Amino acid sequence: MLKPKALAQVLEQANTSGVRNTVLLNNEGSLLAYAGENDRDSKVRASISSSIWLSYEKYGKQFSASTQVKQMILPCNDGTVVITKVPGGLLCLFAGKGVGLGMLRLKAIKLANYLEEPLAQLALST
Repeated sequence: MLKPKALAQVLEQANTSGVRNTVLLNNEGSLLAYAGENDRDSKVRASISSSIWLSYEKYGKQFSASTQVKQMILPCNDGTVVITKVPGGLLCLFAGKGVGLGMLRLKAIKLANYLEEPLAQLALST
């Protein structure tokens, strides 16, 4: 079982080298865990990221039923957002300008892989 404090500590490990916030959302876009700068904008960005993901999933399937998105990289005015699909939700990393996209993407993939088994167990139990 995932413990909230331990989950926040795991998410915090990604917040280095320009990554400001790491957020875990459920499939509906509700905040499950959060680590990083405590600003209101990050929570708003997480909600917007979830909406973008859900819209793309919904309307993208109309054009190609075989396409399954696993990750999105969204450039923003003040940095970059990487959204990665995880069991039962989404993992979002928010980085400032100048952070390499390859490193940001790799952090998201590694963190998603690390959380995959515990999140899958949690998703099955709910």
